[in-house]
Amino acid sequence: MYIREKKTRTTPALQLVSGARGQDGKVRQKIILSLGNVPIPDELRKTIAHEVENRMNGYQRLMALDLEVAKWVDHILEKLEDEGSLPPVRHHELKRVSKTSIDGVMFDKIEHLSLKSVSLALKVLSRCR
Repeated sequence: MYIREKKTRTTPALQLVSGARGQDGKVRQKIILSLGNVPIPDELRKTIAHEVENRMNGYQRLMALDLEVAKWVDHILEKLEDEGSLPPVRHHELKRVSKTSIDGVMFDKIEHLSLKSVSLALKVLSRCR
């Protein structure tokens, strides 16, 4: 998945595009979302597209993203959701062992000096329930 700039009559428009090979072996490009003339910096487009693709496939980041990248990723995902274009999540379901454990991780036994990073990971895991 990538973000490309498409020239229109009036102004350039950005598009979120997915490329895949068809049965004939030729690369086919599918426009996932037209973003219009939003000012996404060139140097962030690859990172943003990669993160959007990961999120669409059900992957969650445990480490924080750059704030500007996170803002654009959230914006694009909101637009996809509003248009009904967000596919169902394709990751495995988390196995709940007990109220204090997911996939065998016992939250009441975790000891960590930085509660900020642990709380972020716990939020991500709790959303997946």
